[in-house]
Amino acid sequence: IMGLSGSGKSTLVRHLNRLIEPTAGEVRIGGNAINKLSPSELRTLRSETVGMVFQHMALLPHRTVYDNVSLSLELRGKSRKECRRVAEENLKLVDLSGWGERYPDELSGGMKQRVGLARAMA
Repeated sequence: IMGLSGSGKSTLVRHLNRLIEPTAGEVRIGGNAINKLSPSELRTLRSETVGMVFQHMALLPHRTVYDNVSLSLELRGKSRKECRRVAEENLKLVDLSGWGERYPDELSGGMKQRVGLARAMA
């Protein structure tokens, strides 16, 4: 999502993740009104459909780049092998192949942003 400062990008994404509720109308994703989703369905939506990359990436400093990227997969019970495969694939997409064993404090700000993007895609 791109737009000028103050144009509502963050508000839109917060609505898509149901971090805020609309004052009127409804938000639909895949034909489903997200304000009617149960907590379990909302967790599934957030983990499988909608990803966010925050301005301050909130990468976990004690975890490698691989582990940061694959965190949501790990929390969903995916195998270590699957987590690693997806992390490597997504790091390649954001031009960070070879950086998986590093820690966030070893990366530039732009690299951290790309790790956040790779994590959102996972």
